[in-house]
Amino acid sequence: GGELEALKGHVADFGSVFSEEEKAALSNMLKTYGEVKGTLIVLVTAKTLIDVSPDRMALSLAKSWSLDQRNKRSVLVLVSMDDGAIHVSLGDDAPHSPEILEKIADLSVTLHRLLGHDSARAIVGYLREVIRALEGFPSALLGATVA
Repeated sequence: GGELEALKGHVADFGSVFSEEEKAALSNMLKTYGEVKGTLIVLVTAKTLIDVSPDRMALSLAKSWSLDQRNKRSVLVLVSMDDGAIHVSLGDDAPHSPEILEKIADLSVTLHRLLGHDSARAIVGYLREVIRALEGFPSALLGATVA
């Protein structure tokens, strides 16, 4: 349902995009990244966002899960499946350079086009690219990064 449940792991798949195995693998990838780099990345998929903008939704999730208390370098990625809305919410200490924000915006446009065709794979590729952007690496083309 639409209620916010407690965050378990790094993936809250309200949009039912991933199989359990995919979810576990993705959560592991994000957990490992967090341990190595100190950046907490959380992915949220929603079926649809009714009467709430993606940024407001991302903000209220970040609040209800106290992401900022847990880690100032948090990154919350929200993908709404039905309308293809994508929002990335960066914690206070996450990298905020204009280049990075622009890169993430470009990636979001690409993901928006890919949703609905193997969405799970598209989202995983997108997350990898967002991580590259946060690290300041140039992008590999989206297609090339998807395992």
